[in-house]
Amino acid sequence: MNCKKCGYELKDDWNICPKCSLSIENKNEIIVNENIQPNETPKVEEKQDVSNYEGKDKIYLIVFLGSIVSCILFKQISGLAFIAALITIVTGYIQFPESRAIKILFWLFLAGIVLCIIFIILMLFMCANAVSNYSCPGA
Repeated sequence: MNCKKCGYELKDDWNICPKCSLSIENKNEIIVNENIQPNETPKVEEKQDVSNYEGKDKIYLIVFLGSIVSCILFKQISGLAFIAALITIVTGYIQFPESRAIKILFWLFLAGIVLCIIFIILMLFMCANAVSNYSCPGA
């Protein structure tokens, strides 16, 4: 009989695997595997390297940058292009969290959104206080 965790050959009266310290109180924890030799460690699959995206993250970068350029150049579709840029960079950040370029653009875009919100709040505050002297921008 072999240990379920490491494959080490166990004797019937053992309660703990001497190699990996798995408790064998319940005999259901022991599996029979004739393919594993007594001193052989079973093969464990290696983790897949997630840092190599084979260029798939570049698609998100191209779509994001294209959306940002569309926001700047075409006023008619700027809202739609902004939403496309937002969805693209958030999806890219979720799909490829290790991509340095996507990570940098995500945080820059987020910082830009926060700065725009702060600017709008300040402008509203200035307009609310400028009732008497009509110094509200755009009025």
